Amino acid sequence: TYSIIEYLEEELTEINLIGSDKLIRAEVRRLVDWFSHKFYNEVSKYFLNEKIISTYLKRHEINFNAIKAANYNISGHMKYMQYLLSDRKWLAGDKISLADFAASAQLSIIDYLGDVDWDSFDLVKNWYLVLKSRPSFKDLLIEKIPGFKPSKIYELLDF
Repeated sequence: TYSIIEYLEEELTEINLIGSDKLIRAEVRRLVDWFSHKFYNEVSKYFLNEKIISTYLKRHEINFNAIKAANYNISGHMKYMQYLLSDRKWLAGDKISLADFAASAQLSIIDYLGDVDWDSFDLVKNWYLVLKSRPSFKDLLIEKIPGFKPSKIYELLDF
């Protein structure tokens, strides 16, 4: 999918989500990889498999060690995001980028399930609220996972 995004980035010059500076482009690519692979494999995959997929497969045994690992791992990732946002407006720099969308895609499902400790990470929470307020993101907030009710704050733009 990343190659498709790179192609669109080159063809649609009015949209620039990877950045024009070489260092920024490298940082965006690094963070997209971080969230799409490391965050997913250490956090999102566990929540998805144990809370959603296991329900659809009618597997009644939840691996609580996997949930525990995901909760432990998300804290480290949130601390890292907090660090990045301590001197940047967006995850990769001063402009919104593909890195922000890659991160928000991972956090959105976990937010839907109510498994993000937003109160401990103010910078990440404020960054996420700005993303949630974007017109392109608002449509996602009305989508529902059949059989699962979103957390009380999932649709809120200020919580």
